[in-house]
Amino acid sequence: MVSLIPSSIPPKQITSGLLAYLHNHVYFSARLKLALIRYSLYFLGRILMKKNQLVILTVFVMAIGFVILLANRIGPLPLENNSNTLAGSVNSTGTLTAAVPFYDLGTISMSAGKVSQIFKITNSGKAPVRVKKIYTSCMCTTATLTTKEGKAGPFGMPGHAMIPTISQVIIPNEEASVEAVFDPAAHGPQGVGRVRRTIYIETDAQKDPLELTFEANVIS
Repeated sequence: MVSLIPSSIPPKQITSGLLAYLHNHVYFSARLKLALIRYSLYFLGRILMKKNQLVILTVFVMAIGFVILLANRIGPLPLENNSNTLAGSVNSTGTLTAAVPFYDLGTISMSAGKVSQIFKITNSGKAPVRVKKIYTSCMCTTATLTTKEGKAGPFGMPGHAMIPTISQVIIPNEEASVEAVFDPAAHGPQGVGRVRRTIYIETDAQKDPLELTFEANVIS
């Protein structure tokens, strides 16, 4: 086999130059670039261990050329498509707000049992808002949504309870309610002291979830 590369050029310099050319002149996806670099380093190590270096390097360069041709025909590897998710998750004309997003429940005794708090929420925008998920920051707290369509919940903390996707629509100027139920005895003696819990409401109208928070001082 006749070598296409002058013997006066070190194999390491040839490989480095080839990789630099690929990086600057050929558009690859990040994964394909990483794969080429890894295989280049692997074959370079094999080349340096063999006597007939130029012959093997020539074959390697020809293989890279074939990869370039194939990549240019296929195009870059596709990225994960989130366009539909983003398009369906932000509606600039609908806004879900809470009249009072925070409550201090004061001092609560474990022996008194569960305590509930109602949060009032309103669609203050010009388009319907669809509630997709509701979850809480702790397993000691659950939340139930009530709208004109009915009730959904109770929902708890991800990882401790299944958080299903829901589809409760709140039309403009409509008021709904979220009932938070807190169990001060859920954590046992370790739950004594100041606590802060949050309810998260995901909608198709806002990028970030609406947060409803309460605090309490738990005593035994």
